[in-house]
Amino acid sequence: PRHCIVEMAPSKVEKDLRITFGKCNRLHKEVLMYEREIEDQRKVVERFRADSSKDAYEIKQQENALVETEQVLPGSKHRLAMAHKELQDFISENKDNIDCTDAQTLVDKVSQYLE
Repeated sequence: PRHCIVEMAPSKVEKDLRITFGKCNRLHKEVLMYEREIEDQRKVVERFRADSSKDAYEIKQQENALVETEQVLPGSKHRLAMAHKELQDFISENKDNIDCTDAQTLVDKVSQYLE
């Protein structure tokens, strides 16, 4: 006889956990990326200001790029805080029904970041 392993489709709770976890994880990575980008762009602006061969227009372009990135960060942090709360609430409501170990690890990591 042949033996078949039939994987059951994920439950609604499992699917919701994957979605909520994925959103929080993606937003955390996004915020960290924007912070790195701001740090890198600040260095570029400083380098351009120190370089006498760069004209005012080139310096202004780099400063504008820095300002644009700085303006995006607060919104991203707010979305991360909302996703973090959503994931925390999900864990609280469902920890008895599903393994939330990875989700709790992410919540702890993001909590440290948001402090």
